Amino acid sequence: MEIGPISEWVTAIAEVLAVVVALFLPYYEEQRKKRLRNRNLKLLLKRLTEDAMKKRDSEKLKNLESFLKLGYWIDYDGNDEAIYMIANQILLELKSDQYDSTNEKNIRNLLIQLELK
Repeated sequence: MEIGPISEWVTAIAEVLAVVVALFLPYYEEQRKKRLRNRNLKLLLKRLTEDAMKKRDSEKLKNLESFLKLGYWIDYDGNDEAIYMIANQILLELKSDQYDSTNEKNIRNLLIQLELK
């Protein structure tokens, strides 16, 4: 039994590697896009929340609420459900009639949870 020249072996290995890369590259790229989208969603929610906490005006709260509603309906991904749940809890804390340091502490804890998701 003859194993053949080494050039044929190198060519065969290269072809197998090319097929493996062609099969898994789209999956890898999709996962990378999801991670980037997830990170951007968290950063934007954090920024909107901090603006609403600093200013405490109805416009900032409306911005956050609108973003949550539109983001949920336009670009919903099942992996982002936990993020939207935390963001809605933050919104409820901000809309509280008796907003005080306890609400602010709860919001800070929710922002920490948001970063961990």
